[in-house]
Parts: sequence; structure tokens; C-alpha cells
Amino acid sequence: MPFALVGDESLGVTLRYTPTTSGEARISLIVAGEAGLWPFEVLGASPGCPQLQVTPDAIDLGFAAVSAPIQRMVTLSNTGSATLHVSSVSVADVQPPGQADRFQLDLGGEPAETLPTFEIAGDGFKTVNLAFTADGQAARVTAVLRIVSDDPSQPTLDVPILVNIEVGAICRIAFVPGLPADLGTTTVGTPIDRVANLVNTGTGHCTFQGAIAHDCPADAEGNPACPAPFTGDPSTAFSLSGTPATRMNGIAPGAVVPLTIRFAPTAAGPDPSVPRLYHGLLAVKVLDELQQKTQVIPVPGDGVYAPNLVAGALPAP
Repeated sequence: MPFALVGDESLGVTLRYTPTTSGEARISLIVAGEAGLWPFEVLGASPGCPQLQVTPDAIDLGFAAVSAPIQRMVTLSNTGSATLHVSSVSVADVQPPGQADRFQLDLGGEPAETLPTFEIAGDGFKTVNLAFTADGQAARVTAVLRIVSDDPSQPTLDVPILVNIEVGAICRIAFVPGLPADLGTTTVGTPIDRVANLVNTGTGHCTFQGAIAHDCPADAEGNPACPAPFTGDPSTAFSLSGTPATRMNGIAPGAVVPLTIRFAPTAAGPDPSVPRLYHGLLAVKVLDELQQKTQVIPVPGDGVYAPNLVAGALPAP
């Protein structure tokens, strides 16, 4: 930026600093003149920036029956220290476009196609409910949940959405988020609990018939070997609670059933500084009453059941 000054003239120069992270930033401003160079150090500082994180990072609504609403909860977290200002949350890029008005959002109030402005404090979160009501013919619907905020690193964040519309009523179950699950590490005598959400992702009702956790002891080569679901003994380290009643058509389409998994190790490994790993298999069985078909998850991969639970044990202090 060339300029000339004479006598007692002065010139004001404005520097704009737009931080993308918290902390300090230093730059050198050099003024070159006829008499030489004059360097100036410029310091910029930010006490903190908002940072948006969305869970899950992809939303699979599963299978939707005509006129039967399905819902998923989406968590918007501010992992930064400054307040996050969210200017809009909407469903965009819907294909086929005719399904756009079938989506609804709410933040604890009236459902709407677009949520109004709101704030999330540093290290805070808010939960958005995403609902879809199918109408018409079978179709595969894709869209994005578009979140516009003042997160400097991602002012517009798109989260993919997928839903399949099915005309018939079919029971389907899955764990959402999917397994395997790492329950963490604890000491002998101190159990830890984790929740696995069983979801009816189908379009028809399911009748719950049972859930079990099996141990997957190591084989001769040291690899965990699991029995087929419901054929082995219950686990001695993993147990379940919160299982629903065995009631006909008790799990409606879109229903979420939280199962609590408890890990209570009975022994640690020989090295007190290295956790002993326990592997388990969590299995669930339901009945599709309409089709009179039993479903069991997980299904085998190449005829082998891999563990979907893992946890570590250390000696008691």
C-alpha cells in the first residue's frame, strides 16, 4: 500500500484480526521508506472461539412406513469456550424434492421446517429432534441437516440424512450407534455401566423375545471366539438390564429401547499395569408378528461371530 507523508502528516492503518482458534497470533508489519525499513510486531489474541460438533455425523432414519412418523435426536455441542450463535437449522438438498415438506424439526417447542436463532454456551449442548413422516410411494430419500453458525472453521455444516420409504410393514432392529462398543477399563470390584440403544428401524412392529451377553474366550491362537447367539451360557463379566417386556408388537417403528450393559470383571491380568481384556457378544432376538419371522442380531460374518463388546480390568487398589 504505497503512500507519502510530508511535514507533520500522519496516516492511520486498520488491521483486522479474525481468529479461528483461541490463543495468541503474532505477525510482523514492515513499513518501507526512503530511509530504510521499520518493522513492527503486531499481537492478536482471542479468549476463545465457538466450535460446533454434531452427533451423529450421519443420520440414518432407517425405513419409514407411510403416515408413520419416525424420529431421531441430533446433539449439537459447542466444544469451544465462547458462546456459539446458531442462526438456522434446516433440512436442505432433499431428493426427491417432493419429500421436503415431510421433514420437521423441533428444539423443545413447536415443530417447524427451520429452527430460529439460538445460542449454545461454551462446553454446552442442545438436542434437536428430527422427524420424518412418509407419504406416497416407496422411495429412497436423501437430504442434509444444514446448520449455520458463527463457528469460524465451519460456518455452514451439512450432516447427511438417509431414509427409505417402504409401503409394507416390516420389523427391523439395529443398534444405533452401531456396535462394537468399548466399555472402557475398570478395577476388579468396581462395575461400569454403558447404554446401547436398540432401535426398530423398520416400518412394522417388533415383539421383543430376548437379549443375552456371551463371553468370547480366547482360542488356541489368542483370538476371541464367540458362540452363536443364544447357544452359549450367559457371560460372567457382562450383564444386561432394562430389557423390555415380551409383549406382542411392543417395539413400535422408530422406537428406541435403551439396554444397560454392565461390566463387572472377576479377575485382572498377571501384570497389574496392563488391563486384562474381556470380549463379549451382545445378541438380541425379536419376532416380526406380521411375517412370523424371527430376527437375531448380530448376523454372522462368513459364519463367524465376532465380539461386539470389549472392556479392560485392572487389579483392585
